[in-house]
Amino acid sequence: MLLNEALKLGGHTMADIEPVYLGFPQQPVAFENKGLDASITAEPFITYILRQGTAVKLMGVDEYAPRFSRTR
Repeated sequence: MLLNEALKLGGHTMADIEPVYLGFPQQPVAFENKGLDASITAEPFITYILRQGTAVKLMGVDEYAPRFSRTR
C-alpha cells in the first residue's frame, strides 16, 4: 500500500518499476552495492543509510500517506 501511494505521488504505477523485496536489515548493504535505487524503510535503518551516504531521504511516510499511521 505504501509503495503504491509513493508511486502515485510521482505519477507512476507498479508497472513502472522492478520491485525488489528485502528486509530492512538488507537495505543498507543493497544501497551500498547499488542494488537499490529507492526504498521504503524504517528507523533505525533510515538513519544508518543516510549516515553511510549511499542514499538521500526524499520524504517520510507521514508526508505521502499522512493517514497511514493514525489510529481511530
